[in-house]
Amino acid sequence: MVGAWLQKNTGFLLVITVCACTASAQSDLQKISTDEVRKLVYEAIRTHDPHHQIDVSRVENRYDPVFVYFEVTWPNPSGSPHLGNFAVNPWTGDVFNADGCELQASPSLKKLQASIRKQLQLKEKEYLRLRAKRPICGKD
Repeated sequence: MVGAWLQKNTGFLLVITVCACTASAQSDLQKISTDEVRKLVYEAIRTHDPHHQIDVSRVENRYDPVFVYFEVTWPNPSGSPHLGNFAVNPWTGDVFNADGCELQASPSLKKLQASIRKQLQLKEKEYLRLRAKRPICGKD
């Protein structure tokens, strides 16, 4: 009985094993600290609006526990204080605008990311594998 079930469901068991191994490999990798993640978000938004004082607040996303999410606001007395939502890959430092799933990039952000990745000793092959991950965004 068990043998017949195993024969029918070998592909299913293989998928579960691969997923478990991938999750285990990711948990073994060093993650970026919360302070560094906050600095990355600040750097991503600062290039668009360098003159305003902004507040970067962590928010929980129960649908995507992998990425670290933030809401960015600024003191706007005559309108909405909301500047955007951002998601950060905790292994690579990639920053996404979570409203449109756009990868953020600027020379200063790239410099900060390179510094953090060097600290983590993240190898190019690992970075490319982890970079393929995308957050759950507003357009999903």
